[in-house]
Amino acid sequence: ETTDWNLIVQGEGSKVALVERFKQTPRALLLGTTSFWHGVDVPGDALSLVVVDKLPFDVPDDPLIAARIERI
Repeated sequence: ETTDWNLIVQGEGSKVALVERFKQTPRALLLGTTSFWHGVDVPGDALSLVVVDKLPFDVPDDPLIAARIERI
């Protein structure tokens, strides 16, 4: 089965280049990791869905985070 989606994957270029390609390519899927969490703006109909695989919370067993939690 063939789909009409254009797949753009992190690692095929810089973040800026991938986002620009995504904005200019119709029916595109952009797969990226945490580096895409901030600084990506795709206004209008070019972006219709965002899937987050993991929320950006700190790991509670990290000693620095544990100390902050203890102070609260």
